Amino acid sequence: MSKPTGAARPAPGQEPAVAVTVRSLRAGAGDAEAVRLPAQPAGTSLLDIKTAVAERLSLAPSRVRLLHRKKPVADSKVLKDLLGPGDSSLELSVMIMGGGGAAAAAAAATSTTSSSSPPPPVAGGEDVVGRTTAGGPTGMAVVEGPEFWNDLRGFLLQRVRDEKVTDEVFSLFLRAWEERS
Repeated sequence: MSKPTGAARPAPGQEPAVAVTVRSLRAGAGDAEAVRLPAQPAGTSLLDIKTAVAERLSLAPSRVRLLHRKKPVADSKVLKDLLGPGDSSLELSVMIMGGGGAAAAAAAATSTTSSSSPPPPVAGGEDVVGRTTAGGPTGMAVVEGPEFWNDLRGFLLQRVRDEKVTDEVFSLFLRAWEERS
């Protein structure tokens, strides 16, 4: 029997790691403004990359847009969709959406620290934080935090794979939560 020809495909979870570098769109941006992420599996979604970059830049993920070869890429794509044959690294650009002007974008692009803020207090003024044995927030503290809503939007986008429909469903969830009695 002859051996099959062609490249062997890696088993699920055994995909090669991809070095990801995210640079500012600003003209003249040097290596000092590049965000280098740890090696990522080729199956990592761009939503995960965008979230990591947003954390590094201390921004909301909704304000960050990733570009590949100067074209926006959907959050539902994965790294291997953007890699060429034999590539083990990927360079993306980041575009910061929203107000604040160039000064805010430059300040955000050079920031490499992440800040975490405590979840906002629950409606009514009291700060209710339940804790699990692992020490993480539970119950209302999770739902009231912005991380929950970012994760929910990311989940919807990965399942629906259409940003317009995702935005519609997400806003429906958010409105229903805010209008609860």
